[in-house]
Amino acid sequence: MNNSTLKKTANWFRCVGTLSESSLKEEECNVKVKDKEGNVSNKKGKRIRGNISMETKNGTFTFNVYAQTPTSQGEKNNRWTMYESMLNWNPQIGGDNSLPVTKACVEGQVSINDYVSQQDGRVKTTLRWSVSKGTTKVKDDESGVTLEATGFIQSVKPEVKNDEETGRLLVTLYGADNNGSCYPINCVVEEKLVDAFEEYYEVGETASFTLDRVMHHVGPQRKTVQRALGGYGSVNVNAGYDTEELVVVGADEPIEEPDELYTEDDEGNEIPVETDWINPETMKKAIKIRNQMLKEMEEKGPVKKESVSNMLKKAKSVSKKSQSKFDDFDDFDEEETPFDAEVENDDEDFESLY
Repeated sequence: MNNSTLKKTANWFRCVGTLSESSLKEEECNVKVKDKEGNVSNKKGKRIRGNISMETKNGTFTFNVYAQTPTSQGEKNNRWTMYESMLNWNPQIGGDNSLPVTKACVEGQVSINDYVSQQDGRVKTTLRWSVSKGTTKVKDDESGVTLEATGFIQSVKPEVKNDEETGRLLVTLYGADNNGSCYPINCVVEEKLVDAFEEYYEVGETASFTLDRVMHHVGPQRKTVQRALGGYGSVNVNAGYDTEELVVVGADEPIEEPDELYTEDDEGNEIPVETDWINPETMKKAIKIRNQMLKEMEEKGPVKKESVSNMLKKAKSVSKKSQSKFDDFDDFDEEETPFDAEVENDDEDFESLY
């Protein structure tokens, strides 16, 4: 690792809420295992995968779950029992009405999901929220989703709607994954924090941010009116729409560039200084590479999707021996989810993956 290469930036989220829906399922699979010499083999194992939808005071949000045992190193997954317990959580929709709805806390990391839209052929980008911890031991008064992330400030601009500034700021942060690639985190700064944000932070700086994941209503709320026949409606009717946002609720001071980018180890070898500071020139190069990748994705066009009926017909005609190839995933970091990077509407369509 050197200072001309991006290292993984920190990010971690925590969500506390009630379980709205769950598509989690456990199934047998083949696990690709790599030994210390780098040799790859298939091992019989199990996996749990699917989506869960959590209802909070700030809206209802979807999270991805994926776990397998053994791990890609051939070891027992120490969190397998925890994932199995999540299968027994009782959702509000499609659950057991005789039992209370499960209130839970899930934690994990975000990663990027880029795909080409089937509708307009344009590249769409969303964050994938992957769960690596889950528990039902939570405080009754907690509810919401918060993300702690270190990011490079790539742009800051006023939010404009209907040709008028709203008073809020639109901020694009960039983080980095395990592969040295960058990804955007789009967030907003509410009007009450705008002056402080503009005073403390500038484009090109790196800082640690606290972001709340919320559903924001755009447009007016139309009050119900009394009709000629009957009376008023039970609730007000929204004239606008709801959209998901990440709202900046706090941040640390900008991380300063170290006085020296390199130091020496005990043997006198030059090594980079450990720092969370992101070299602006390195990030600019990474963003340029990412933009070229997105351009090539768009030129290639959307991935064609088969109809469910065709997929079922193919599945029935495949023998158990050949079926095993569909159970294989490439090696992945235990903190990441090995889903295809071009899954469309992964965070919006609850059933899109399954």
